[in-house]
Amino acid sequence: MKLLVAVSSPGPAESLSLLVKELRRRGIETDLINVSNDNGGTLRSDIVYQGARSILKSSGVDFKEADSFGPLPDYYNVSVEFAAGLLDRLQPDKVLVGTYRDLTMERVTLEDALIVAARMARIPVFQFVDMWDNWFQKKKLSIEPDAFLVQDGITERLIRKRGGGSGTYNIVGNPSLEWFIRTRTTRQKRLSKELFGLEGRRVIAYFGQCAPVNNEISLGWAMEALGASDVLIFCKHPRDERELAMRYRNDSRMIELPVSSDDILDVTDICLTHTSTMSIKASFLKIKTINIIPAGECDELLSECGGYPLSLMGGSILVRSSGELHEALASETFHSINFASFVEETNTGHAIEKMTGLLRTLSHNA
Repeated sequence: MKLLVAVSSPGPAESLSLLVKELRRRGIETDLINVSNDNGGTLRSDIVYQGARSILKSSGVDFKEADSFGPLPDYYNVSVEFAAGLLDRLQPDKVLVGTYRDLTMERVTLEDALIVAARMARIPVFQFVDMWDNWFQKKKLSIEPDAFLVQDGITERLIRKRGGGSGTYNIVGNPSLEWFIRTRTTRQKRLSKELFGLEGRRVIAYFGQCAPVNNEISLGWAMEALGASDVLIFCKHPRDERELAMRYRNDSRMIELPVSSDDILDVTDICLTHTSTMSIKASFLKIKTINIIPAGECDELLSECGGYPLSLMGGSILVRSSGELHEALASETFHSINFASFVEETNTGHAIEKMTGLLRTLSHNA
């Protein structure tokens, strides 16, 4: 079996890089394709992006850039013809793609184009969806892989509700979260507050996301809620084009650190984010975690689940207004979740093994 794996977002790249390593270890020929989204598809040379490329590089896995096979001028509008050319060049027996979270439902990424091209060529194609609210049907074309490999049952229900099609759904878990638990909850912290001159301060890490997630509102709420000894570390999402921190460039209470998001957790007392995976990681590490979801965001997810999944599992505090954020930051209530509870709630575990087995057995959905 020869497999083609394609990914253009950091979250799925963390999981799929681990999977590709295991597939190759088992002797399965696997091409891993990334889009060079360091410029986010905007071709703006003044902005540095660290999308899937930086994740794949840091993982040490060998991969190829999609534009090495031909011109790719717009990463957010990839043609089916380009994807068909990739399939013709690489001749895979099966295709696996990640998921790009597109709230506009108008972008056509490499993953989307490959799904359509593979279906047209009758090559079995599967999509890995790594988080609850990441998959949306497109307005321009119908995205229906032969099978979905999803983190959990919540993810499956949302995909079905959003028009995911008649393919099969397989709950596999999340390889990167499992790896994080194995490696990060057992090691000593590498970084300290003293290293950055933060001793005696309450450190609040704010993990941003991409537009149209309304970070402008929640970041403002967070800055207003800071106490006298608080400092906020702003962690910009790798592909966010907005310069949200510029508004606070003269406010000494906000800082940015030249280390990875995972390492920032070493010095974090409280984690703030909308729905970033970092909230799950922080909760695993017993860091007080607050999910800020203003009115109008994630309404479908909250309605389907009766709240935000991590909060319902007891791993975070959900707030929907500035006042609720003030109360949550002042509260002594501590929320965290262990991996055993997460597995029990989501039916995950042994994700790499599950995905490897399914890729061997899954076939075209006629």
